[in-house]
Formats: sequence, structure tokens, C-alpha cells
Amino acid sequence: MNLRSNIVALLVGTGAGMAAAYAPTTVQEAWDNHIGAVATNNLTQVMMDYTEESVLLVHDIGGERGNLQEYRGLEPIEAFFAAVLPTLDVANFSMPMLDIDEEGRQVFLGWSIPNNGLYQVSDVLEFNPDFTIKYQNTVMNTIPPEGMRERNRNLEYVRERNRNLEYAPTSSLEVWKNHLDGVSERDVDKIMLDYDNTSVIRVFDFANPTNPPSTFTGPDEIRGLMEGFLPNLDGGCFELPVEQQEPDMTLIVWEVPCNGFPWVTDTLIYRDNKIRLHDISYYSVQVEEDGGGEESEEGMDTSGGATRPMALVLPLLLAGCLGLKL
Repeated sequence: MNLRSNIVALLVGTGAGMAAAYAPTTVQEAWDNHIGAVATNNLTQVMMDYTEESVLLVHDIGGERGNLQEYRGLEPIEAFFAAVLPTLDVANFSMPMLDIDEEGRQVFLGWSIPNNGLYQVSDVLEFNPDFTIKYQNTVMNTIPPEGMRERNRNLEYVRERNRNLEYAPTSSLEVWKNHLDGVSERDVDKIMLDYDNTSVIRVFDFANPTNPPSTFTGPDEIRGLMEGFLPNLDGGCFELPVEQQEPDMTLIVWEVPCNGFPWVTDTLIYRDNKIRLHDISYYSVQVEEDGGGEESEEGMDTSGGATRPMALVLPLLLAGCLGLKL
């Protein structure tokens, strides 16, 4: 999806009187306002979607490891957009993935502007009941594709920890810890305590941007995902440079280069001490095994090395957070 194709339509709603009339009643309306403002570098229009309680979290995969920039409230968020919007080359904006969830009040998108050094960007926008933005998690990769394999090859892994906590969820933090415990024990029943009929997991691979995000809805599909891949975990190389916990949201950024994942990010939204929405974006590369296998014309390793399939992302994520060596 190219932003240029949307600008003309979006400009129709950006007249001088829009601020007085603006009162979105759907996620789609709020999103149209937001993307229209970005497309036209309209700072005033952008800020119509934020409040003093809004939280914008930004992490650069290519920047300082573990450095999470936090913007809380109108003034810091406005300063961020005032600095960023004028620099964006919107004519070369590409948005290969956009998922608008009216029921969950969320927008999940993947985009890029290579001319700005934004090679992959994952955005999750969580909206309040009045359709103002509650959370916006922006994780960007500023390392060009040719540099990702080198990064994947050279990552060092120092985190090693185990968690064994009694499960009695009275907060989202306790739900998150139980979730990690369940993966450590490969206990699918324990993991499934964190999901219910309203839970949704969505997974998007920037290395295959033409494919829509894979979606797993409700206990049966999520259990099938877990039961299919937990026994096959072979993680052990990992790093977790970002882990941010809010009262009803978790954001993490992690790496498992031995499985061909130089960066992965996910956002978990909790409601009633259950995981309601779990969005995962990542970039996968071909894993090079020792032995000097040659690459085919398509760039695949003919010696037998292979990138792990997309469905392994979720269990590897959780194992990496725990510091498992399985």
C-alpha cells in the first residue's frame, strides 16, 4: 500500500474547520485523521488524536541497544512529531500491512521509507473508548537489509535467567510472568490460562511483506499454535534489549539470530487480566551454518541451513525472554 495513492482522498477531510468538527466514532475515522495528517505534515491535525494521558514509545533497532524513548502527554508527543514530520519522504512511503481492529480499538501496521533510512517500522496504536490514542508503540529498523545478516551473525547473548513464580493474576505484570513460566515448563495448559475466547495473536514478517499477518483467534487456534511448536524449541541464543511494562500493555524487542531473527517486536494488550491482543512483527534472514554452504541463485543456502518458519516466532519470543537454552 503506497501512501501516495491515499493522499488525495485524505486531503478532502483536512480543511480549516476540521478541528472544530473532529469527533471520531470509529477506529477507522481516527486512523484516517492520523494518516492524513502524516501525509500532509499537519502537526495540528496529528495532535487531535492525542491526550495528556497518551503514551508514545519509540525504539530504533539500529540505535543504542535497549534505548526506549518515551513521550508522555501532549507537549512531548507534539515535540516528537514537530521534529519528525517535516523530514519524512511521504512520496516514497510504503505500507505493506495495515490491520484495523474496530472491536479491539487497535491499528497494527508495518511501513517503511527507505529514503529516510526507515527500512522496517512496526506501529501499534491502541485507542481509548473515545477514539483518542492511548498507546502508540513504534519500533523502527534503521539498518539496511544488507547489514541485517552481519548484525545477526555478530550478536552476543548474555542473558540467562529462570522464573518460577506462583500464578495468581491480579495484574498484567503477573499475567506476563505466568506466560513466560508456561513456556519455560513447556506447559501449554498454563500458557492458555492467559487467553480466552476474545484473544487474538497476529504475526507479520517484514521479509515477506506481501503476505498478510497470520492470525490466531481464541483458545483452540492459539493452543494449536503452542502445541505445534513448543516441543520443537531449539532456542538458546537471544537478547532482549527492550522490555517495557505499562498497566495494561507490554512492549518487548528481542533477537534470536541463531534462528534467523535479527529483530522481533511484540505488543501485548491486557484486559481483565487476560491477553486480549498480541501483535508480533519481525524480520527474518537466512541462517548461515558453519561449513561454507553455497547459496543458490535465489539466495537460499544449499547446504541445508534454513530460516525458521514464521509460526515459530511466538514460542521463540517467549523462550528468548526467559533466557532458555533448550
